[in-house]
Order: sequence, then C-alpha cells, then structure tokens
Amino acid sequence: MMLVDPAYQGKHIGDELMKTVVELTARAVENRVEPLIYGIFEAYVINDNTEESVPEVTDSAEATECTENPDEAPGESPGPETELPTMEATEMFTQFHPFTEPATEKPAINEEPTENGGSHIGGKDSINPATQAPEKEIDETKFNSASALAKKPKLNIKTATLKCGKTINLNVKNKGSKKISFTSNNKKTAKVNKKGIVTALRKGRAKITAKLGNKMLYCIVKVVTNPRLSKSEIEVKKGKTVTVSIIGRAKSVKNKYKSTDYAKIIAKKKADKIKIRGLKKGKTNLKIKVNGLVLELKVKVI
Repeated sequence: MMLVDPAYQGKHIGDELMKTVVELTARAVENRVEPLIYGIFEAYVINDNTEESVPEVTDSAEATECTENPDEAPGESPGPETELPTMEATEMFTQFHPFTEPATEKPAINEEPTENGGSHIGGKDSINPATQAPEKEIDETKFNSASALAKKPKLNIKTATLKCGKTINLNVKNKGSKKISFTSNNKKTAKVNKKGIVTALRKGRAKITAKLGNKMLYCIVKVVTNPRLSKSEIEVKKGKTVTVSIIGRAKSVKNKYKSTDYAKIIAKKKADKIKIRGLKKGKTNLKIKVNGLVLELKVKVI
C-alpha cells in the first residue's frame, strides 16, 4: 500500500477534481454567486505565496514502505506523478468573472502649444485666460424689466367687503408698460375712477374690471350698508334751524336736496351735515339724495 503525505495530497488535486472545480466555478459565475466563487478557490486552490514545503523522502525504511505497491509487478517502478499547475484565487476569479476587465494603461496626452497661448490636448484647444477676450457686462436694468414682464399681471385685491362711503385702491402688479382701464358693472353699488379708486355707494355687489390689452382682471366688491340720516323725523320752530348729519356719504359724490313750502334745506352739495329751517307751520317730507340713493326726512314745523 502506497502512503501519501496529507499536506502533499491537499496541495495537489487530481484531474477529475480540478474539472469539477472549474465547472462549479463557471456555473457560479453565470448565476452571479460571487461568494461561492471565493469559497471554492479558497478551499481548493493554494496560493503560491504561502506554499508550504513538501517533506523529502529519504532512503529509510519509511520511504521504502511508502513507495511499495503490492499490486504492481515486481521489478516495475511507478512512474513520476504529474504535478498540476497552481493558480491564485484572485487570478482565477479574474479569468472566469464576466464583469472583470483587465487594467489598461491610459495613453499619454501630448500637449502642443497653440497660437492663442493655450495648448492642444487630445484634439481640443485650451484657451489661455490671459489672452481670452473679456465677457460683456450684463445690463441688470434690462434683465430686471424683462423678468418683470415675464411674470403674469395680477390685481392687488380680488375681493372686498365695504361699508357705503368707504374706498379701496386697486392696482395691477407686473403690468409693465401697458395701460390699464377700470370699469364697474354696477355703478349704483360701487364706482371706480381711472386711477383704480373704488367707492362704495349702497348695498349690493359690483364687479370691477381692470383691462390690460386683451387681458382682463377682476375684483368683486360687496357693499353691506346704505347711507342714512342721523334722524328720520325732526321738529323745528318757524324761523329756526335744526342740524341733521348724513352717515355713509361718499366724499366724491354730490348731494341733491329738495325743499318744500314748509321747510327748507340749507347745505352745500358735498356736506356731511345739513340744516333744516322752518318756514311755516305744518308737516312735510324733505328729500335728500346721498350716493344716488334718495332719503326722506319727516319735518314738523311748529
């Protein structure tokens, strides 16, 4: 019986075992099982850098016992065993792994000077900053005006709730150089002038339109009160006067008065207060038109 040293047996493997290792490695590569690849090579392939020395066989009795083979015919000596070449695990993994590419050296880049003081690298000319033409300055005013025009125009107020006599000022943002015109669809409730000042007159709703070329912008105004007098009935002596206040009068709107033979209204057209003078004894109704709305005052002259 032929005895083989275990270290010698672990280091060199047979042809059939090597084929099995290669076949399993190829299958592992196809299935992208990289940990299995390293496990196979670490188990069966021995690194040349950590190769252990093989014990030498001497002419002692142990050597004779190891070389004897009872099955061999007498006089025949066994032929020399063929050693298989070894390969490092990383080297063999690179050979079979489909995603590993061999490292290649990058070609050297030749720099050639150009006429503008730069250099010619890889078929492209680089520019020397000293000889480069200065960049044109950007006009910030033009840029800002262009960006403002690019924005959409919009009203500063879209809805408003007002008491009669109150005002709001509408203006359009991002209008650029376009002219704006304002209109109201209900002038009895709210009116607007060319500057965009909206005046509430009486209860109701009005839609204020701001027109910029073909663009229309809208503001909805709701008026919640009506103008009124501080007193609805008065008593005045003949030849004397009584003062009555007007509440909710719009400053830009003129009042209109209608007197009778019994009493007379004494006031300016844009007054917030009026005086009633008794002319002769009796009862009468005076009419005062405020913000376009007619108000009545009952008067008794004594």
